[in-house]
Amino acid sequence: MLVHKTVENAALSPVRMTLRTPGLSRFTLVKIAFVASGCELAAPVDRSKIPDSGITGDDDEDGFFTPDDCNDGNAAVHPDAAEVCDGVDNNCDGETDEGLAATRYVDADGDGYGAGTGTEVCPGTPGYADNGDDCDDTKTNVNPAATELCDRADNNCDGQTDGGLTLTRYADGDGDGFGAGDAKAVCVGGAGYSEVGTDCNDADTNVNPDASEVCDGMDNDCDDKVDEKVTPTWYADMDGDGFGSASMAVRACAAPSGYLPDGTDCDDDDRAVNPSAAESCDALDNNCDGTADEGGVCSTGPTWSVFVLTGGHLGGDFGGVTGADALCQAEAGAYGHSGTFKAWMSDSSHSPAADFTHRGTPYELPSGTQIAADWADLIDGTLDAAIGEYVDGSAVGGYPAWTGTDAAGNLDTDTCADWATSSSGWSGTNGYTASVDTGWTTGTTVCGNYALLYCFEQ
Repeated sequence: MLVHKTVENAALSPVRMTLRTPGLSRFTLVKIAFVASGCELAAPVDRSKIPDSGITGDDDEDGFFTPDDCNDGNAAVHPDAAEVCDGVDNNCDGETDEGLAATRYVDADGDGYGAGTGTEVCPGTPGYADNGDDCDDTKTNVNPAATELCDRADNNCDGQTDGGLTLTRYADGDGDGFGAGDAKAVCVGGAGYSEVGTDCNDADTNVNPDASEVCDGMDNDCDDKVDEKVTPTWYADMDGDGFGSASMAVRACAAPSGYLPDGTDCDDDDRAVNPSAAESCDALDNNCDGTADEGGVCSTGPTWSVFVLTGGHLGGDFGGVTGADALCQAEAGAYGHSGTFKAWMSDSSHSPAADFTHRGTPYELPSGTQIAADWADLIDGTLDAAIGEYVDGSAVGGYPAWTGTDAAGNLDTDTCADWATSSSGWSGTNGYTASVDTGWTTGTTVCGNYALLYCFEQ
């Protein structure tokens, strides 16, 4: 560097010197000027007494003077300095970090991947990355080196969300293993989803393709059919004998009123005819087995005794039909009859039509008088003779007899609470011992009255 300095002193003529003076201070230059002019300094020079002659010093003693030195307060900054990347013009060429700064990207989450627009900064500057490939610079676990997770996010910044980790599934709202609705891409093993979308009612766990069809008006197994192969058939029981008619059938999940699951009644207008009825000699198929009068019911055989219980009974409380049967059996036995005797009486569980043996031979009084030729004749509404004898053959006369039974041998309307009360607040059906028409078994009186019983041998 060439330095041109003029040294002046009140006692000296100006001396102009041109020196290459790297590293020399202003005082040193003054001293050189004196020596160069043939002078010697007799004593040290007081630097503060040197007048300002326009010479600018080298305050940082780096050998360079202002204005060549662009920062005379920093010895590391001068025209011969090497430029370093520090945001400073180190070599005083008017440029900062020339050739040393690089394009970097802000790395806000510190995961080594930046984002946004590149900025020229020094390599190694904290908070910057050498790439802008981060697709979410707020999450350290999202960057091109991250492992893709099934979390509805693009973890590895490849432009795909949950790439290769999702499956096509259907929402399974009822948790029965079958989904419904539109297919969705969900994570492997995602709860609440199914591999199949064939549920026809995703709000009911009992409805799905694996369910068993039941009769409930619904398509339980999702085959687009309702109650197939499980709807029962019901049969109308018009005569109320507990057996329905096959000719009056309906299919329904529940039995309509008056319908039964049995359809084997061969005459649903006659409650005395059904599969449980006893066969009678009447040219009818009473037991619905396809044959009439089978089993010898029309052959000549013994007669069957009928009598009126001696002494009768006060009130309608017999302890039920079985209690009345016991009275008949006891009186017959007392008079030497060894057969089985039952009372002509009905309640909600019993009736002569259902419980009696329907005989094909005559019914006679103890005196031998015939009252009917057989069962069919007995229930046709007219007797051959009135039932007017006690077990010993003596005449009864005209008295009421408890029955609860119509002329066909079936339950009538009033039964003194199934023959369990003698209260006058109740009524019971009764016949009249002197009658030969339907009056022999039908009529009504209060349950507190006196009446007899009809006893029939079986």
